[in-house]
Amino acid sequence: MKKFLLCFIALTFGLSCTKEQMTVCGCSPIDNHVSLIVKNQENADLLDPAVSGSFDKNNIKIRYKQGDILKDISFAIREPFSYGANAETKFPYYQLFSSELASLRISNTAQEFYVYLGQNTVDTLSFDYNSAKGYADNVKVNHVLQTSEPSLPEAYGRIYYLLK
Repeated sequence: MKKFLLCFIALTFGLSCTKEQMTVCGCSPIDNHVSLIVKNQENADLLDPAVSGSFDKNNIKIRYKQGDILKDISFAIREPFSYGANAETKFPYYQLFSSELASLRISNTAQEFYVYLGQNTVDTLSFDYNSAKGYADNVKVNHVLQTSEPSLPEAYGRIYYLLK
């Protein structure tokens, strides 16, 4: 009976939640994440499986150091997306997408991350996380400050790229 009552209360709370509310509730998305694209000098998307020389998800690792131990960070590969008033514009790049990467940086658990792409050398990644805007900022790859991808208007966030 206690389990039923708890489920009923949780369901009632969830159904009473509306998107017009300004506070966080059961249906509010918490969307802290970091997105990165990987492209070459010719702007070819190196996460797109149709591109020659692209990187397969199984050959990519993102890690951070805790003490003397390297720990893996979970991520996904997102497909290109549409945006704009009627979703008429397409952002053409696949993205490395990780909520854990943002979470580790926000909590200050890690400040430096290591990105392994295939058999290439390891890239060191560091960034600040702008929680108010929901994106990485002050992104550095191998201690060099990066610019965000210029093809995405800033109104839709910022996505940085690794150049290979």
